[in-house]
Amino acid sequence: MNLWLYIPAFAAILAGAYIFVACPSLRRFHKAMGFTFLFEGLTSLLNMSLLYRAETFRLPVYLLYLAMLLVIPAFYYLAVRSLLREDRIRSRNLWIFQTALIFLAIYLPVVSGILPGDREIFFRMLKGYHANPSSGASVLITLDRTAYALYLAEYLFIQVFSIINLSAYLKS
Repeated sequence: MNLWLYIPAFAAILAGAYIFVACPSLRRFHKAMGFTFLFEGLTSLLNMSLLYRAETFRLPVYLLYLAMLLVIPAFYYLAVRSLLREDRIRSRNLWIFQTALIFLAIYLPVVSGILPGDREIFFRMLKGYHANPSSGASVLITLDRTAYALYLAEYLFIQVFSIINLSAYLKS
């Protein structure tokens, strides 16, 4: 078993836990970053367990992984917002979580409507086995790629938002 793959995940979890346990009086920015580290680490562990160690994929674990993947950029966004403005997080700042909720609201009925055999083909293809994709597995592959595209789009938005706002913050 190659433990080197797990070191970044455990480091992120430890960093997030340290922020909460050792520094309880930190500002909102640090708490949001602590959540980000915890989610990064847990998502990495879920991903590795799904791809490398599990005998068969478990659908609820996979859906939890996708939800956590799409929520990570939202925590970065909240961390930057709390750094720029020392006010409380308001409900209007939580709009970025809607991306994950909308995607999962679409994803769940589609996945439940696809035959278990198609899901198994999809999961085997994710593990690296060569299989002829069925129509249901092709739909799942498209949704999986869409989830990663959403994740990257969210991340790009957060990076541009951070660069623009932090540079203005540092100049003032």
